[in-house]
Amino acid sequence: MMADHVHFDIQTIIIKKLPAKSLIRFRCVSKQWKSLIDSSEFIKNYQSMNASHLLVRYNVLQYDDDIDGYISIIDEYVSIIDNDTFPQHMSPITVPLSVQTLERARISRYEPARILGSSCRLICFHGHHKDHSEMVVFWNPSIRKFVSVLLEPWGVCVNGFIYWIERDDRPPPFRNESYSIVSFNLSNDEFGKVCLPRSLQLSQCLELSKWNECLTVIDHAHADIYDHSLNIWVMKDDGVAQSFTIMLHIEPMFSKYYEVFELRKNGEAIIETRCANNVDDPILQVYDPCSGHVNDIRIPWSG
Repeated sequence: MMADHVHFDIQTIIIKKLPAKSLIRFRCVSKQWKSLIDSSEFIKNYQSMNASHLLVRYNVLQYDDDIDGYISIIDEYVSIIDNDTFPQHMSPITVPLSVQTLERARISRYEPARILGSSCRLICFHGHHKDHSEMVVFWNPSIRKFVSVLLEPWGVCVNGFIYWIERDDRPPPFRNESYSIVSFNLSNDEFGKVCLPRSLQLSQCLELSKWNECLTVIDHAHADIYDHSLNIWVMKDDGVAQSFTIMLHIEPMFSKYYEVFELRKNGEAIIETRCANNVDDPILQVYDPCSGHVNDIRIPWSG
Protein backbone atom coordinates (compact mmCIF):
# COMPACT_ATOMS: atom_id res chain seq x y z
CA MET A 1 0.00 0.00 0.00
CA MET A 2 0.98 3.63 -0.50
CA ALA A 3 0.90 4.16 3.28
CA ASP A 4 3.71 1.60 3.73
CA HIS A 5 6.17 3.06 1.21
CA VAL A 6 5.42 6.78 0.72
CA HIS A 7 5.97 9.49 3.31
CA PHE A 8 2.71 10.96 4.60
CA ASP A 9 3.59 14.48 3.38
CA ILE A 10 3.83 13.10 -0.16
CA GLN A 11 0.55 11.23 0.33
CA THR A 12 -1.08 14.51 1.36
CA ILE A 13 0.05 16.24 -1.85
CA ILE A 14 -1.36 13.38 -3.93
CA ILE A 15 -4.64 13.29 -2.00
CA LYS A 16 -5.19 17.03 -2.60
CA LYS A 17 -5.25 16.38 -6.34
CA LEU A 18 -8.05 13.82 -6.14
CA PRO A 19 -11.62 14.70 -7.20
CA ALA A 20 -14.11 15.24 -4.38
CA LYS A 21 -15.99 12.00 -5.03
CA SER A 22 -12.77 9.99 -4.65
CA LEU A 23 -11.94 11.83 -1.42
CA ILE A 24 -15.20 10.63 0.12
CA ARG A 25 -14.35 7.02 -0.78
CA PHE A 26 -10.74 7.22 0.40
CA ARG A 27 -11.74 8.37 3.88
CA CYS A 28 -12.15 4.64 4.56
CA VAL A 29 -8.55 3.76 3.65
CA SER A 30 -7.14 4.50 7.10
CA LYS A 31 -7.77 6.54 10.23
CA GLN A 32 -4.90 8.83 9.23
CA TRP A 33 -6.44 9.55 5.83
CA LYS A 34 -9.90 10.10 7.33
CA SER A 35 -8.48 12.52 9.90
CA LEU A 36 -6.64 14.41 7.15
CA ILE A 37 -9.57 14.65 4.71
CA ASP A 38 -12.02 15.67 7.46
CA SER A 39 -9.75 18.40 8.87
CA SER A 40 -10.80 22.02 8.36
CA GLU A 41 -7.31 22.97 7.15
CA PHE A 42 -7.37 20.31 4.40
CA ILE A 43 -10.86 21.38 3.30
CA LYS A 44 -9.79 25.03 3.13
CA ASN A 45 -6.64 24.24 1.13
CA TYR A 46 -8.53 21.86 -1.16
CA GLN A 47 -11.08 24.55 -2.00
CA SER A 48 -8.40 27.16 -2.73
CA MET A 49 -6.62 24.79 -5.14
CA ASN A 50 -9.75 24.15 -7.20
CA ALA A 51 -11.38 26.61 -9.55
CA SER A 52 -14.44 28.48 -8.31
CA HIS A 53 -17.68 27.56 -10.07
CA LEU A 54 -20.94 29.49 -10.44
CA LEU A 55 -24.21 27.58 -10.68
CA VAL A 56 -26.63 29.50 -12.89
CA ARG A 57 -30.23 28.68 -13.73
CA TYR A 58 -31.82 29.65 -17.03
CA ASN A 59 -35.22 29.04 -18.63
CA VAL A 60 -36.04 27.45 -21.96
CA LEU A 61 -39.50 27.97 -23.46
CA GLN A 62 -40.90 24.95 -25.32
CA TYR A 63 -43.74 25.33 -27.80
CA ASP A 64 -46.23 22.58 -28.63
CA ASP A 65 -48.02 23.24 -31.93
CA ASP A 66 -50.34 20.29 -31.29
CA ILE A 67 -51.88 22.08 -28.29
CA ASP A 68 -52.57 25.50 -29.82
CA GLY A 69 -49.03 26.71 -29.31
CA TYR A 70 -48.93 25.76 -25.63
CA ILE A 71 -45.80 27.11 -23.95
CA SER A 72 -44.03 25.21 -21.18
CA ILE A 73 -41.05 26.48 -19.19
CA ILE A 74 -38.11 24.13 -18.73
CA ASP A 75 -35.55 24.97 -16.04
CA GLU A 76 -31.95 24.18 -16.90
CA TYR A 77 -28.76 24.65 -14.87
CA VAL A 78 -25.20 25.31 -15.97
CA SER A 79 -21.90 25.36 -14.06
CA ILE A 80 -19.47 28.10 -15.17
CA ILE A 81 -15.85 28.41 -14.02
CA ASP A 82 -15.39 31.87 -12.47
CA ASN A 83 -11.91 32.93 -13.60
CA ASP A 84 -10.30 34.93 -16.42
CA THR A 85 -11.82 32.56 -18.99
CA PHE A 86 -15.42 33.40 -17.94
CA PRO A 87 -17.82 32.41 -19.47
CA GLN A 88 -16.01 30.06 -21.88
CA HIS A 89 -15.83 26.98 -19.66
CA MET A 90 -19.30 25.77 -18.77
CA SER A 91 -21.06 22.47 -18.49
CA PRO A 92 -24.71 21.43 -18.05
CA ILE A 93 -25.60 20.03 -14.67
CA THR A 94 -28.63 18.10 -13.42
CA VAL A 95 -30.01 19.10 -10.03
CA PRO A 96 -31.82 16.65 -7.73
CA LEU A 97 -35.50 15.94 -8.34
CA SER A 98 -36.30 17.51 -4.96
CA VAL A 99 -34.99 20.82 -6.35
CA GLN A 100 -36.82 20.48 -9.66
CA THR A 101 -40.17 20.15 -7.87
CA LEU A 102 -39.71 23.33 -5.83
CA GLU A 103 -41.33 26.59 -6.91
CA ARG A 104 -41.01 30.21 -5.89
CA ALA A 105 -44.01 32.29 -4.95
CA ARG A 106 -44.45 34.91 -7.68
CA ILE A 107 -47.50 36.92 -8.61
CA SER A 108 -49.19 35.65 -11.80
CA ARG A 109 -46.19 33.64 -13.04
CA TYR A 110 -44.24 30.51 -12.26
CA GLU A 111 -40.72 30.71 -10.84
CA PRO A 112 -38.44 27.77 -10.03
CA ALA A 113 -36.49 27.34 -6.82
CA ARG A 114 -34.13 30.14 -5.85
CA ILE A 115 -30.40 29.51 -5.40
CA LEU A 116 -29.76 31.11 -2.00
CA GLY A 117 -26.00 30.70 -2.08
CA SER A 118 -23.10 28.32 -1.60
CA SER A 119 -20.46 27.58 1.01
CA CYS A 120 -17.78 24.87 1.23
CA ARG A 121 -19.06 23.47 -2.10
CA LEU A 122 -22.57 23.01 -0.72
CA ILE A 123 -25.36 24.73 -2.66
CA CYS A 124 -28.56 25.84 -0.94
CA PHE A 125 -31.88 26.02 -2.82
CA HIS A 126 -35.10 27.51 -1.49
CA GLY A 127 -38.66 27.13 -2.67
CA HIS A 128 -42.16 25.82 -2.02
CA HIS A 129 -43.96 22.57 -2.76
CA LYS A 130 -47.41 22.38 -4.33
CA ASP A 131 -48.88 22.20 -0.81
CA HIS A 132 -47.17 25.59 -0.08
CA SER A 133 -44.79 24.07 2.47
CA GLU A 134 -41.46 25.90 2.53
CA MET A 135 -38.26 23.92 2.05
CA VAL A 136 -34.53 24.25 1.52
CA VAL A 137 -32.36 21.66 -0.20
CA PHE A 138 -28.64 21.40 0.56
CA TRP A 139 -26.83 19.76 -2.34
CA ASN A 140 -23.23 18.67 -2.85
CA PRO A 141 -22.82 18.37 -6.63
CA SER A 142 -19.36 16.78 -6.27
CA ILE A 143 -20.75 13.63 -4.65
CA ARG A 144 -24.36 14.00 -5.89
CA LYS A 145 -25.88 13.92 -2.41
CA PHE A 146 -28.54 16.23 -0.99
CA VAL A 147 -30.58 16.84 2.17
CA SER A 148 -34.07 18.41 2.17
CA VAL A 149 -35.25 20.38 5.20
CA LEU A 150 -38.71 21.79 5.89
CA LEU A 151 -38.50 25.15 7.60
CA GLU A 152 -40.11 28.36 8.68
CA PRO A 153 -39.30 31.61 6.81
CA TRP A 154 -35.49 31.93 6.66
CA GLY A 155 -32.83 34.35 5.51
CA VAL A 156 -29.22 34.79 4.40
CA CYS A 157 -26.28 33.58 6.50
CA VAL A 158 -23.15 35.79 6.56
CA ASN A 159 -20.23 35.60 9.00
CA GLY A 160 -22.15 33.75 11.71
CA PHE A 161 -25.30 35.89 11.43
CA ILE A 162 -28.61 35.02 9.79
CA TYR A 163 -30.43 37.98 8.23
CA TRP A 164 -33.94 38.25 6.89
CA ILE A 165 -36.18 41.06 5.73
CA GLU A 166 -38.97 42.36 7.94
CA ARG A 167 -41.80 44.61 6.80
CA ASP A 168 -44.53 46.11 8.92
CA ASP A 169 -47.73 44.26 7.97
CA ARG A 170 -50.02 45.72 10.63
CA PRO A 171 -53.33 47.12 9.39
CA PRO A 172 -53.68 50.91 8.87
CA PRO A 173 -53.29 53.33 10.55
CA PHE A 174 -50.58 51.49 12.56
CA ARG A 175 -48.57 50.30 9.54
CA ASN A 176 -45.58 52.42 8.51
CA GLU A 177 -44.80 50.59 5.21
CA SER A 178 -41.05 50.48 5.88
CA TYR A 179 -38.45 47.72 5.59
CA SER A 180 -35.91 46.64 8.17
CA ILE A 181 -33.56 43.68 8.59
CA VAL A 182 -33.63 41.29 11.54
CA SER A 183 -30.42 39.46 12.50
CA PHE A 184 -29.72 36.37 14.58
CA ASN A 185 -26.26 35.80 16.07
CA LEU A 186 -25.44 32.08 15.87
CA SER A 187 -22.67 32.37 18.47
CA ASN A 188 -24.82 33.70 21.34
CA ASP A 189 -28.41 33.07 20.09
CA GLU A 190 -29.29 36.78 20.24
CA PHE A 191 -31.61 38.67 17.91
CA GLY A 192 -30.80 42.12 16.64
CA LYS A 193 -31.95 44.69 14.13
CA VAL A 194 -30.05 46.25 11.24
CA CYS A 195 -30.95 49.84 10.45
CA LEU A 196 -31.27 50.51 6.74
CA PRO A 197 -30.64 53.79 4.91
CA ARG A 198 -33.86 55.75 4.51
CA SER A 199 -34.10 55.07 0.77
CA LEU A 200 -34.04 51.32 1.41
CA GLN A 201 -36.59 51.51 4.21
CA LEU A 202 -39.10 52.99 1.76
CA SER A 203 -38.20 50.80 -1.21
CA GLN A 204 -40.81 49.14 -3.39
CA CYS A 205 -39.21 45.70 -3.15
CA LEU A 206 -36.09 44.36 -1.40
CA GLU A 207 -34.22 41.06 -1.58
CA LEU A 208 -31.27 39.83 0.48
CA SER A 209 -28.22 38.14 -0.98
CA LYS A 210 -24.51 37.64 -0.28
CA TRP A 211 -21.36 38.75 -2.09
CA ASN A 212 -17.79 37.95 -0.97
CA GLU A 213 -19.02 37.18 2.58
CA CYS A 214 -20.82 40.54 2.81
CA LEU A 215 -24.57 41.05 3.17
CA THR A 216 -26.09 42.60 0.06
CA VAL A 217 -29.51 44.16 -0.45
CA ILE A 218 -31.07 44.15 -3.93
CA ASP A 219 -33.28 47.22 -4.23
CA HIS A 220 -35.85 47.08 -7.02
CA ALA A 221 -36.17 50.85 -7.14
CA HIS A 222 -38.67 50.65 -10.00
CA ALA A 223 -40.41 47.49 -11.09
CA ASP A 224 -42.61 48.32 -14.06
CA ILE A 225 -42.00 47.42 -17.70
CA TYR A 226 -40.82 50.93 -18.58
CA ASP A 227 -38.38 51.51 -15.74
CA HIS A 228 -37.18 48.31 -14.08
CA SER A 229 -33.94 49.54 -12.55
CA LEU A 230 -32.22 48.27 -9.43
CA ASN A 231 -29.40 49.02 -7.04
CA ILE A 232 -27.31 46.42 -5.22
CA TRP A 233 -26.14 47.67 -1.83
CA VAL A 234 -23.39 46.03 0.22
CA MET A 235 -23.00 46.26 4.02
CA LYS A 236 -19.30 46.74 4.86
CA ASP A 237 -19.68 46.66 8.67
CA ASP A 238 -22.11 44.30 10.40
CA GLY A 239 -25.28 46.10 11.45
CA VAL A 240 -24.08 49.64 10.65
CA ALA A 241 -26.53 51.59 8.46
CA GLN A 242 -23.85 54.09 7.42
CA SER A 243 -21.75 51.26 5.97
CA PHE A 244 -24.33 50.45 3.27
CA THR A 245 -22.99 51.60 -0.10
CA ILE A 246 -24.23 51.06 -3.65
CA MET A 247 -21.99 48.45 -5.24
CA LEU A 248 -23.83 48.18 -8.53
CA HIS A 249 -26.59 50.01 -10.42
CA ILE A 250 -28.38 48.44 -13.37
CA GLU A 251 -30.06 50.87 -15.74
CA PRO A 252 -33.60 50.31 -17.03
CA MET A 253 -33.99 48.08 -20.09
CA PHE A 254 -37.11 49.19 -21.97
CA SER A 255 -39.98 46.69 -21.82
CA LYS A 256 -37.85 44.07 -20.09
CA TYR A 257 -37.91 42.40 -16.70
CA TYR A 258 -34.69 41.08 -15.30
CA GLU A 259 -33.53 39.21 -12.23
CA VAL A 260 -30.10 39.01 -10.61
CA PHE A 261 -29.07 35.36 -10.40
CA GLU A 262 -25.50 35.59 -9.12
CA LEU A 263 -22.74 38.09 -8.33
CA ARG A 264 -19.25 37.31 -9.58
CA LYS A 265 -16.18 37.88 -7.41
CA ASN A 266 -15.23 40.86 -9.59
CA GLY A 267 -18.61 42.55 -9.03
CA GLU A 268 -20.25 41.67 -12.34
CA ALA A 269 -23.86 40.51 -12.14
CA ILE A 270 -25.29 37.49 -13.94
CA ILE A 271 -28.86 38.40 -14.86
CA GLU A 272 -31.76 36.93 -16.77
CA THR A 273 -33.84 39.29 -18.92
CA ARG A 274 -37.20 38.63 -20.49
CA CYS A 275 -39.62 40.73 -22.51
CA ALA A 276 -42.67 42.08 -20.70
CA ASN A 277 -44.97 40.10 -22.99
CA ASN A 278 -43.29 36.87 -21.76
CA VAL A 279 -43.31 35.48 -25.33
CA ASP A 280 -39.62 35.47 -26.24
CA ASP A 281 -37.11 33.15 -24.60
CA PRO A 282 -35.44 34.69 -21.52
CA ILE A 283 -31.78 35.59 -22.08
CA LEU A 284 -28.90 34.91 -19.71
CA GLN A 285 -26.51 37.88 -19.60
CA VAL A 286 -23.61 39.35 -17.63
CA TYR A 287 -23.73 43.02 -16.60
CA ASP A 288 -20.45 44.95 -16.34
CA PRO A 289 -20.92 47.78 -13.77
CA CYS A 290 -17.81 49.63 -14.98
CA SER A 291 -18.89 50.00 -18.61
CA GLY A 292 -22.63 49.47 -18.21
CA HIS A 293 -22.48 46.92 -21.03
CA VAL A 294 -24.64 43.81 -21.04
CA ASN A 295 -23.24 40.76 -22.83
CA ASP A 296 -25.10 37.56 -23.61
CA ILE A 297 -23.93 34.27 -22.11
CA ARG A 298 -24.55 31.76 -24.86
CA ILE A 299 -25.52 28.29 -23.67
CA PRO A 300 -24.40 26.13 -26.64
CA TRP A 301 -26.74 23.20 -25.98
CA SER A 302 -29.88 25.24 -25.20
CA GLY A 303 -30.96 25.47 -28.83
